[in-house]
Amino acid sequence: MSRGNQSYTTLRDTIAPHARSRFPKIRIGDDVQAQHKFLVDQLGLCELALVIGGSMGGQQVYEWAVRYPDMVKRAAIIAATARTSHHQVNFVDTLREALTSDPAFNQGRYERASDVGVGLDRMAKIVASLGWSAEFYQKERWRIILGMSSITDFMNGVMKAYFQPMDPNVLLAQMWK
Repeated sequence: MSRGNQSYTTLRDTIAPHARSRFPKIRIGDDVQAQHKFLVDQLGLCELALVIGGSMGGQQVYEWAVRYPDMVKRAAIIAATARTSHHQVNFVDTLREALTSDPAFNQGRYERASDVGVGLDRMAKIVASLGWSAEFYQKERWRIILGMSSITDFMNGVMKAYFQPMDPNVLLAQMWK
């Protein structure tokens, strides 16, 4: 299981033949099977009082509840869908194109994640457009809630700052899920 930037470090440090753009395409179910194996084989757990997760982690919670119903006693899903919608597929495809169309992406064989800065910035703009509501912008919640002085500050200080440290190949692996 990973948390925070650990998942980014793990994929980035993966060695050949599965390094970088050649990382295997795995799904949410693969993650849950690996987590289950660890919890049962390594920790000896046979029952989970609560499985909780948000967004992609919430999709894992759905998978846990369906795949191991006798083991999961309670499930708490936050901001996640049980099934990927056509809208989500289109959104993720657009994010994938934003990254991979950056010439520096070089089919996933870039030297440093920061080399793909143009693609990461494009991705930040797309998420800013579709990930935040029209009301968020109309009511200037970027100013009220986040303390930003302008949309430009919000884009640079929140959205781009969030995506710039991320590794594009890791993001693509997560999108595949």
